[in-house]
Amino acid sequence: GAGNTANGRSVLFSNTTGNNNTANGSIALYSNTTGSNNTANGMGALFSNTTGDVNTANGGGALRNNTTGNDNVASGADALFSNTTGIGNTANGMGALFYNTTGIYNAAFGKNAGYGDGTTVDQQSVIDNYATFLGYQASRDASVLNTTPLTNITAIGKNARVGASNTIVLGGTGADAVNVGIGTASPSEKLEVNGNIKATAFLYSSDRRLKHNIMTCEGALDKIEKFRGVSFIWNEDNSEDIGFIAQEVEKVEPRLVVTNKQTGLKSVK
Repeated sequence: GAGNTANGRSVLFSNTTGNNNTANGSIALYSNTTGSNNTANGMGALFSNTTGDVNTANGGGALRNNTTGNDNVASGADALFSNTTGIGNTANGMGALFYNTTGIYNAAFGKNAGYGDGTTVDQQSVIDNYATFLGYQASRDASVLNTTPLTNITAIGKNARVGASNTIVLGGTGADAVNVGIGTASPSEKLEVNGNIKATAFLYSSDRRLKHNIMTCEGALDKIEKFRGVSFIWNEDNSEDIGFIAQEVEKVEPRLVVTNKQTGLKSVK
């Protein structure tokens, strides 16, 4: 092999014809034989690599079990630890994509991203493809066995969980749930948009099975006739519009009005 650099005990120990490899740290690239253009920094980094090319591992145990996988980048202790033949994966953070073995073109950023809580097996990404995990412990959802590969999935945020292919999930649940804002720095609802929204349709959950204590609204038409339609100009941009005044609607039917707990501003459902 030519153009190789080895610093540390037993680094590049098995290399035969591999070229342009750099190994720093005890037993880094230990098993490499013909793999080329690999960089391993840290104890045991790329330890099992034999013929894999163009891999970069920074951190103890990073890409430790990689054998023939190519074009992987792992930064952080034990990042992509279990990868064997997966290609084109990027993992930044301790334990990121720890259990990925053969999955391809996955990206994980943050401690244990793609690994989950570390104990729930089915949160661990093993054979998923084109997956993106951004944030601490962002991972696949345990409702899907990790022996079932998911494709084109994205989980963003602390403890975010994604459980179906071709899906993007923002934020976790419970204490890890988030509000999403577009054009606002402090959204008060699950999604708050400061501006227009264009869509072909909006769907509202209304199935009977989701409700109980169902009663007929008496005098519904009378209430509707009490609503005063108005024209007005928005303070923010001086644009003209028509609609209702939330305080007036609230006097007729309070259940149609939501008050922002932070600002006190009112909205109509």
